[in-house]
Amino acid sequence: AQRDTPAEDCSFRFAVAHDDTHVRLAVRITDDVLFQDPALSRRPWLQDSVTIRVDARPVEVRTLARGMDKHNRAFLTVTLSPGQTPDGTILYRRKYLPKGAEAVCVKTQTGYVAEVAIPHACLNRAQGARWRSIRVNVAATDYDGVSDAGTTLWWRPDWRGALNQAETGVF
Repeated sequence: AQRDTPAEDCSFRFAVAHDDTHVRLAVRITDDVLFQDPALSRRPWLQDSVTIRVDARPVEVRTLARGMDKHNRAFLTVTLSPGQTPDGTILYRRKYLPKGAEAVCVKTQTGYVAEVAIPHACLNRAQGARWRSIRVNVAATDYDGVSDAGTTLWWRPDWRGALNQAETGVF
């Protein structure tokens, strides 16, 4: 994903894989100016960050859903930013991360990388049976400084908006 500026300003690549216990998502963000503000550690979306959304509800439910419920809990949303924390990660609403899930986001020489591991048990609960597929979307938010209004680059259209396309991003 990228905008009309060079890829080194902000672009990303991601992968999804699973093993016997977890679904794992990894996102590598390329960003020439890494903007972080310690005062924004509780609001990572107001600085350089990545958002990973995973909808594990049954296909007949997620196909009809246009977006998030009013409490943003219909599916898992993980927003991360590299930061000045012991593990290097700013994780929005850490307490809502499912039991057994892990998330980390750290700086690299060319930007930052984020990884999320979601236990199969969490996906099974959401689907009401053994999970068979998930819907994923990824967005990178880029700021180049305090006065920058920021830009968000979505892999697929934001599920909350009118451009949402049902069942895009299914793995």
